[in-house]
Amino acid sequence: MQQGGRGFHKRARHSREPAPPSPAQAIRGSLVNLGSRRYTDATLRLEDEIAQLAGALKIDLEHYSPVISETLVHCAAGVPTKATIYGTVVGLLNTDTFEWVAELLKQIRAELLAAVTAGEAFRCRALCRFLGVLVLTKVLAPDALCEVYTELVALAEGCQGEGRHHEGDALFSYVLAGLPLAEPVLAAQAAEAYALLVAALERYAAARPAPHASARAGCQIISGTASTLRLAVEDIWEKLRAVGGATVPPPPTEGEGAEQQQPAGPPGTMAFQHVYAAFNEHLNSSQQHRLEALGLAPADVASMQPGRWTYRLLPQKKSACGLNPLDRALMEEVVLDSLASFNGWRPELVAELVHLPCPQPHDFLLAEVLFGQMLALPRPAFPEVFYGTVMMELAKALPKSFPQKLLTTANVLFSRMSSVDVECRERLATWLAHHMSNFQFQWNWDSWMDAATEQDDLNPQRMFIEQTLGALVRLSYYEHTQKCIPKELHKLLAPDPLPAFAYGEGSDAGELCNVSVDMVKRIRARQSAADLLDWLKGEVATAHGGPPTAAMAVQTLLKMGAASLSHTRNALDRYRVTLEGVCAGRDERASAMAAVARFWGAAPQQLVFAATKMLEIGALDADAVVGWVFGAEAKEAWGKAFPWELLRSAAAASAPMDMSVDGEGQPSSVMSVLKGFKGAAEEAIAAEGGEAEKQLVLGQLRAFARRQAPMDVEVSEGVRAEFGEQVDAAIRQAVIEGLGLE
Repeated sequence: MQQGGRGFHKRARHSREPAPPSPAQAIRGSLVNLGSRRYTDATLRLEDEIAQLAGALKIDLEHYSPVISETLVHCAAGVPTKATIYGTVVGLLNTDTFEWVAELLKQIRAELLAAVTAGEAFRCRALCRFLGVLVLTKVLAPDALCEVYTELVALAEGCQGEGRHHEGDALFSYVLAGLPLAEPVLAAQAAEAYALLVAALERYAAARPAPHASARAGCQIISGTASTLRLAVEDIWEKLRAVGGATVPPPPTEGEGAEQQQPAGPPGTMAFQHVYAAFNEHLNSSQQHRLEALGLAPADVASMQPGRWTYRLLPQKKSACGLNPLDRALMEEVVLDSLASFNGWRPELVAELVHLPCPQPHDFLLAEVLFGQMLALPRPAFPEVFYGTVMMELAKALPKSFPQKLLTTANVLFSRMSSVDVECRERLATWLAHHMSNFQFQWNWDSWMDAATEQDDLNPQRMFIEQTLGALVRLSYYEHTQKCIPKELHKLLAPDPLPAFAYGEGSDAGELCNVSVDMVKRIRARQSAADLLDWLKGEVATAHGGPPTAAMAVQTLLKMGAASLSHTRNALDRYRVTLEGVCAGRDERASAMAAVARFWGAAPQQLVFAATKMLEIGALDADAVVGWVFGAEAKEAWGKAFPWELLRSAAAASAPMDMSVDGEGQPSSVMSVLKGFKGAAEEAIAAEGGEAEKQLVLGQLRAFARRQAPMDVEVSEGVRAEFGEQVDAAIRQAVIEGLGLE
């Protein structure tokens, strides 16, 4: 068919099918996804998948060598849970492409150097573990690995000698990430180099100082139980030694029965899948490589944060899963590596966690590690909601076992709530509310009922339940929460979250009621913020005084914006000039803060939101918030979360990360909060029978101080001066522990 002298063709519809991947993309995808289907496809053998991919890569090396080497290095550094899988692929490539693998090892060395100098601890540990796997797959000579590890330990000793203990521990931990895997081969095939490595490890471990007591205490989820808190690097080292690892065996014993007396040597580990064993006959025929020395000096090592703590929240028998202590510690590393590697890929993350190579069910291990990381102090590695989401996915993947183990772990924490850090208690309450909201708001409250109904208001268990219910109301709404919890818990719910306007008809505010009505009319008549301010500071303030005028103006604006949080924000933003002007004095700001608290007294979420917004626009300051929180009016609410949330908002909105004193001698917002805590704690200590109140204030002080760390030397000295020897020892200790100072 012709139209206008040209062939006319009907326009094809847009295809919804994606374009096929390029060869380079296909290679990259095959490597990245290697092993991902081993838990979902029962007909697929991992060994077959590895062999097929290795064969295909040998063919593709001629044209796509850079893509293959780059992807292998990135996978080795980014997915340590698959270290044995990728190590087996490299081992199979090494049998026929020795020169190519030599270049690959140079790239791995360069990647390790870059990670050490950049302070990327996760990538360093992953690469050191991968090097250990390459010894098992006959790619790297055992004595060459010993030399690399020994060099890293020497570097750790150099950092330790300079007083850089965090960096030394980090380097020490890199070696411990790979040593348990490769150690049996190192001890058997490179005895001399292995002995030098062990000597270096022992020398470093003997010289390293233990973390100072205040740093350890400040990171305890559960106080008074030092055995539940260990630095991961200490834990793995001691457990490695306990099972005979990192130990040079004695010389052979001569005489009759000598064979029976010989030590078995390092035990190895079952925390990783030994998939390479299926290819041993093929791998044994390959040549082995060496690595050039790293050539780093202590000055090349980037600054590091303190090492990770490991938490024991359950009795050892519950979370052992049939593993020896070393394998239990390494299995925890596998869980943490899975969280880091697959945090953006939830299906594979859950599959990795469900199929951990444990001889017995490992639900308790997962619950303990996830709770420990979610509650980790001073802050978790990922947002708290991430750990809660993983728990929910595990509950769906293991419906017959994990929910019960999760409940048991939560019950253990609840039974020890009096010793749980207050910040961790708040995190637990937020987690439980989020978890319930995803499971039809159901929870087994039976074992908690006595604490909820019979304990006093400041009992930690009761406060935890109240905070959980408050979080539930935020996630749902008041009436629905009432329906979903036992009637016995209704009294712990806050009142129906409605505003309390003090200037309506029938109130006792007198003439200010009429003034409020007039103010509403002026706002609806589109009077400007500046004109409204002139009227309030002139006619109204002259007749009624500054503080009452400020309170009336604040509540009137809140009433007009009470429909939602966005309405509140818009009202306060539109009349920020008015609010700043009418709340210019100290007394006016104090009156405004009290007005906000009274208006939203039954709705903590709205109270915190409105007060935080007023802090941002300058209508409130830290002193006003501190004065209200530690005043008589707010004292009854100390058992709830929102007063302490208000203090954090005051510190963050007014002067974040500034704990100095300005040129005019006025304390910064954070120092104002610390001084408020000090005064409240001194009152609680002096009061008779105020032990619960004292512990609550000290716990909140420790949690607040923890959020301000780290700080520079000048600022920390100012804090030491404020909380010096003249201050009660318990108050001073809470600040020191929170900030992690010596």
